[in-house]
Amino acid sequence: MSFGDITRHFSGIWISRLVETYFCEKEEEIFGGCTKIRWTQAEYPIESHKRIIDFDGYSHPSQGRLSFCYRLAVSVSFLHGRYSMDTLTIGVINVSDRASKGLYEDIPGKAVCSLLEKWIRNPLQFVYQVLPDEQAVLEEALRKMAGPKHRCCLVVTTGGTGPAVRDLTPEATETVCQKMLPGFGERMRQVSLQKVPTAILSRQTAGILQQSIIVNLPGKPRAIAECLEAVFPAIPYTIDLIGGPRIETDPEQMPVFRPPDKA
Repeated sequence: MSFGDITRHFSGIWISRLVETYFCEKEEEIFGGCTKIRWTQAEYPIESHKRIIDFDGYSHPSQGRLSFCYRLAVSVSFLHGRYSMDTLTIGVINVSDRASKGLYEDIPGKAVCSLLEKWIRNPLQFVYQVLPDEQAVLEEALRKMAGPKHRCCLVVTTGGTGPAVRDLTPEATETVCQKMLPGFGERMRQVSLQKVPTAILSRQTAGILQQSIIVNLPGKPRAIAECLEAVFPAIPYTIDLIGGPRIETDPEQMPVFRPPDKA
């Protein structure tokens, strides 16, 4: 009996096809007079889509076929799997006069994308822009990202959060948002103040626009990682509450908070 026959018998054709596609490594060992066969999952092409699942089969020589027992060592999310996970559209805006003119390498926005790809298991697509420190331009971009064209569930901005004359990202965010979430900025400043005393000058905030949460981050890559890591655990549940898609994360990379009845 082939591996495909076994999975069709026990799990149905649709599971069989997934298993035959993604579970192709086999290990054998002698176990209690029987040959223990374990199939383990090969990696998905995209790292953030990895799952772990084991099938254990025992070959009984006297019967000449496999008497199959299987164990799903994974949450139910595999069976719904990446195949039914929401594809997330996330907006990323690097707000910088110099970067928008090509005078400064666009590092901050790329740093955000890299972190989100590391933490989130859902398929991702990014709407990405590099804009000058112009409040009206940023307001228009935020509205478009949250609007019907893109429907971003999360929009992350980098830069423009200090006290300088052209630092206007918080003002643009407050103008377009229907509700503000000041706790996000408070938490980010709390974390940053452990590193540098000038973090008290940072004015980043967060708010809700339609079914999108907008989060301001500072412009330095190191501060971006520190701040986003501090507030991200609350972001998936916030998006749940405003009717957005469900975000699934790798719990080893980024554990998030949901109430027990919502986990």
